[in-house]
Parts: sequence; structure tokens; C-alpha cells
Amino acid sequence: MNAGAHGGQMADHIVEIDVVRLSSGTRETWPLEALGLTYRHAALPDDAVVVDATLRFAPGSVAHLEAEIAEIRAWRREHQPLGDPNCGSVFTNPPGDSAGRLVEAVGGSGLAVGGARISDRHANFVVTGPGATAADVGRLIHEVRTRVVDRFGVRLRPEVVMLGDFTDVGAAP
Repeated sequence: MNAGAHGGQMADHIVEIDVVRLSSGTRETWPLEALGLTYRHAALPDDAVVVDATLRFAPGSVAHLEAEIAEIRAWRREHQPLGDPNCGSVFTNPPGDSAGRLVEAVGGSGLAVGGARISDRHANFVVTGPGATAADVGRLIHEVRTRVVDRFGVRLRPEVVMLGDFTDVGAAP
């Protein structure tokens, strides 16, 4: 899905990946050019699971890299709910906007369904508590998406991959 943060993304470093196709059990090597990487997207078939990656990084000063990592970690501790169970950012940012801002603007912060709720610290995170179910998370995602599309006309696209059938909770993408 071309994960990224703080001005970088996996596409900046991938040389090639190996996938296993679940439908056939075969292993394939895909070069960077074949991956179709864009913001939070890779053009991989639905049955492809990445099992290996060859990455290339530029050399750099250890002290500089350690300082950069420390700065990123401090920012995340301050802005993200790292102490609560979560799966990271739930929605991709729509062009020119922030998913967290949109969720917050529709009263999403603190909104709960069962044991799942939108984080008060960052509105693009769903955190879970005791007894939370996948259906709770799915219903919460559906509710937030509905509120955002109703108010702003923006259809938030889940960044997380939801495995299973969530159509009965309205959370299908």
C-alpha cells in the first residue's frame, strides 16, 4: 500500500518485492516499476501477499539519522494515541485535506461504537478497549465516513485493510 510518513514513502526505497499468490501458491518477483505505487496504493492483485522486499537507502550520518528518528518519535508520542491499541491511521488523506481534520469537524473525536472509539488525541485513529469487536470497528468506520460524506461530500477511503465481510455493518469500502 506504499506506506509513508514524515515526507517519505516506501516507493522511495523499493527495488523489488517478492509476493506469494494465494490463489496458486506461486512466488513472483515484481520490480518497482511494475508496482504502480501511488499515495497509499500498490497495483498488486488481491491475492498477492508481500513476503520479501529488496530496499535501497542512501548512506548517511548515524548521528543525523538518530536525531531524525528521535524527532519523529517525539512527534508521534505527542500527536498519536500510541498507548492505546490501534492500527494506525484509518483513512487516507483526501487531496488537499486531512482525514483527521474532517473526522474531528463532524464530531468524530471520542465517538464510540461498542468497545471501539475515535481517539481524542488524533481523530484519524480508532482505538479499542476491552470487549471491542471487529464489527464495532467496522460500524464506527461506517458512521464516520457517513458523517464526512454528508457534511463535506468527501468519501474517506480506508487506509487499513479490513479482512472479512463487513457489508452487514456498512463498512465495505
